[in-house]
This record gives sequence, C-alpha cells and structure tokens, in this order.
Amino acid sequence: MLEINPFAHFERLREPKHNYALTHEEWERFIMVAKESGNEHGWRLMYVFLYSGARCAEILTITRKEIDTENWTMAVLNNKTYEKEARLIGIHPEIREHVAWFLENGHGKSKIKLNSIEPRKPFRICSEATASKWAHDWFRKADISSMKLHSLRHIYATWAVEKNVNIRHLQESLGHSTVRVTENFYIHGTKGGGRIIEI
Repeated sequence: MLEINPFAHFERLREPKHNYALTHEEWERFIMVAKESGNEHGWRLMYVFLYSGARCAEILTITRKEIDTENWTMAVLNNKTYEKEARLIGIHPEIREHVAWFLENGHGKSKIKLNSIEPRKPFRICSEATASKWAHDWFRKADISSMKLHSLRHIYATWAVEKNVNIRHLQESLGHSTVRVTENFYIHGTKGGGRIIEI
C-alpha cells in the first residue's frame, strides 16, 4: 500500500479549458449583437447551432434530404467520428422558423434556394471557419468572454440538464458514445432517436 498518494498535488486530472455556462440573458445579448450586424444568415445559423445541439460540421454539411419538415427532424452524420448511421435530432420549436427560412431563402452569397438543391448534395451556408469568426466577433461585442462557436453545443447540454432532460436522451441527441462523455465534458454550471430536447 502506498503511504503517499502520487496524485495528491493534482486538484483535478483534467480541468475544463473553458467555462461554458451562459445565461439566457447573455444569449439574448449575443443574438441582439448578431442581428445588429445585418448578417441574417449568420444570426439564424447561431440559433440552429444552439437549439439543435449538433456539431457545427454536422449542420454545415447537412443535405436537403436529411431535413424532415413534416416530423421536424434532422438526420445528422458526424464524419469526424465515422458514425455508420445518422442519428435523428428533433428540430426544436425555437429553430423551426430558421430551418424553414434557410430552406426558402437559400444560403450565403449564392442565394441558391435549398429546396432547389439536389436532395443528396450537402449545402454549405458558410464554412466552419466563417461561422466561428462570426460567433467570436459577436461574443466579443456582447462582452461575453471565453466563448466560441463550439460553446453553443456545451450550452445546449447545460440548459437541457437544467430542464431535467434525461441524461441518456441528451447523450443520444449529442451523439456521444457514452453518458460519461456527456456528464464529464458537456455539462457546465448546472443546477442539478429524434427526441426534441426542450431547452
């Protein structure tokens, strides 16, 4: 038996790099700054990122075929983890208007209507780097530090837990391999397929 714990000097083996806690008031301030920028594609995209909980790349590479406006679901595939099957994400009521807007009005500078795009061809509203820059600029202007585009995914998880969403449902929605990943890395500052996670 060891007399001295060799890890005693570590407070925690893995400290989170960022504090992803964001209040609803801070979100409103952020989105107000985004709207004031005049970039309608950008601010609507931020709503979709936050209220879907999907990874940025999943949203930016989604195809028309993968959006079901009858049942309000999106089938997303994470190319980074090489998932074999897409997972269904319920389209939250807060973003249905924005998803429909993108389908009607198109994306980016090209103004191509998404409904007219070949159903299996991914449409890109913008690059992930561009979306990241927008989010960074708007968080900075809203005086919200330590936030970046991917933070919206963590905020989604945190708000869902605050609303007492079942952790297994949240794990499925986020596409995590285990509940432990969801608990350890995606839930911050809390008080406590195809489902809509109410946040």
